[in-house]
Amino acid sequence: MIKLEKILKSDFYPLILSLVAAVAWMFNGNLAGINKTFIVIYLLLAAFILVTFKDTSYTIPIFLSLLFMVNTKNLGLRDIRQLSFMYVIFGLVVIGLAVHILRFRHKFKVGFLSLGFLLIAISYFLPLLYIPFSRTLFAISLIGFIYLAIYLFVMNTSYNKTETILKYFFYASFIILIQLYSGYLKGLLSMDFSRGLGAVATKGLQTAWGNGDLGYGNINDVIIFLTLLSAGQVYMLFKYPKKYYLWIFPSLSVIAVLLSGSRGGWVSWAAMLVLFYVLVIAKGTKEQFFVATSLLVLALIPMIIDKRIPLLLYRVFRQGGIKDLDTFTSFRMTLYRNAFKIFKKYPYFGAGWTYALDMGNSNRIQVYHSTIFHTIAVTGIFGVGAVAVLVISQLVVLVKRLNIYVAIAAIAWLTTFFHGLMDNTIHMLIYTILTIFLFTAIERDDSIIEQECRVEPFPFIVEN
Repeated sequence: MIKLEKILKSDFYPLILSLVAAVAWMFNGNLAGINKTFIVIYLLLAAFILVTFKDTSYTIPIFLSLLFMVNTKNLGLRDIRQLSFMYVIFGLVVIGLAVHILRFRHKFKVGFLSLGFLLIAISYFLPLLYIPFSRTLFAISLIGFIYLAIYLFVMNTSYNKTETILKYFFYASFIILIQLYSGYLKGLLSMDFSRGLGAVATKGLQTAWGNGDLGYGNINDVIIFLTLLSAGQVYMLFKYPKKYYLWIFPSLSVIAVLLSGSRGGWVSWAAMLVLFYVLVIAKGTKEQFFVATSLLVLALIPMIIDKRIPLLLYRVFRQGGIKDLDTFTSFRMTLYRNAFKIFKKYPYFGAGWTYALDMGNSNRIQVYHSTIFHTIAVTGIFGVGAVAVLVISQLVVLVKRLNIYVAIAAIAWLTTFFHGLMDNTIHMLIYTILTIFLFTAIERDDSIIEQECRVEPFPFIVEN
């Protein structure tokens, strides 16, 4: 077991898990069975680690991979109900959790974020007091208590530190990068080049190169996930300032976001890059400042030389123009008005998760593409208070544990919070689980960067 634990602590472990997950994601359609097989293997591996090791942080790379491994286009409630065999396997993981708790008997602590997650869990259930009961509504409303359970379990059983989770985020970002670039390439090859490069580029940016649905979220969702994971990429730059090849990964991420056509992603990443550039100026080395500035100049040169590039990006971004605000916002104004109507009807506790389903959308939950509007529609004033408590608690944790690595995580998280004004974030399953992993690590961190024996990233590339 000592040799196995050494592997679990190595960089090879999260790297291999991420690369295999990216390959597994590529199997869909008629080959979806292969994808599900990989999911089962990962779940069984997680169950084995849970019953074998006291430190559950070894399972985090597995669950990060699982979050981005599902590839079911137009994933809806019917698809979730049909994954019956998955529930059996998931049951084994739950048994693993129970065995772990009974075997290792961790000292239980109520984390600082517990109140926020508890209030959100309650806010999801309160609409059941007056909204017609359904098993679907009950199951979806239960997710708040699942968040709370995950938070408490990870908080009490994982010996994760900020540096560890950021390293895991770094390798998990590989999965999304591979998915995005493989989708862009596939879309590019299917384009009609007889219409000219400008038309191809415009259509590609407007349609995410035909890669708008990645099977576990749409392109806007995925860019939000990548934004949070990018903290791991920047962490590696500061952890290993002399390893200049590490700049490849944030550079690839910037290009991936640009090619995605996600206008919310463009705005949020522009803000995040400015903040990270300021961080490099304040805390980085002269070499890091030179590399960052050089990359910025290199990015601007093509736009200066060929004015058609910024003009193309502007046309894609304006999409209908400010005068047609609903079109410009991809019909978010209509969603926001609908959300406000629901809020006026159920102001105190909201209408619950399935209110829109009763209006004819039986396979999908209505998402209002704004954390604020989604909160008031689903959970009302009580939910707004619950979200406020959670966010304030998260801010307090960041301030109390502030150091250079926490600052990196804070910039990425605050960027996603800003993006949440245009897209739902806090109520998203994958996003919330990512933040639980991140904040439990930060909360457990003693804010002192220990001088440990460092394991070089990619030891098969870097010479010691």
